[in-house]
Amino acid sequence: MNSHDKLTDICVPGKRENLEHIKDEVLKSFSFFSQNKKTLSRLELVLEEVVLNICDYAYKNIEGMIEIKTYIKDKNFYIQIKDSGSYFNLLEYDEPDTESLIEERQIGGLGIHFIKKFTQEIKYKREDNKNIINFSVSID
Repeated sequence: MNSHDKLTDICVPGKRENLEHIKDEVLKSFSFFSQNKKTLSRLELVLEEVVLNICDYAYKNIEGMIEIKTYIKDKNFYIQIKDSGSYFNLLEYDEPDTESLIEERQIGGLGIHFIKKFTQEIKYKREDNKNIINFSVSID
């Protein structure tokens, strides 16, 4: 990633009250390149799921920061989110049961399902004691 490709670069405490600020900044960057309402809504849902999971689980008993960078590459909008919470690789989780009756399903997993479904490319790595998730959506 070249520095001129970077659009958003924010670092905020991993608290729920910062969700709106994060969404505003990232969605404003995306909207500069695309007005696709469906992709914008899906991106908003993905951001909510990732950020709230960090706030509620990674930083449940500790304080930490959420770092977010966005950039454009090859007609795709990329988002990188870092946190210093305990190891959590969302790619290791199985798809939830979406076929059974709601009463018979296990609780949880739909957020990860939506993150995987609504993004094109998704990668995870653990580096320098940080969870780093990268995902992209198409600019169409």
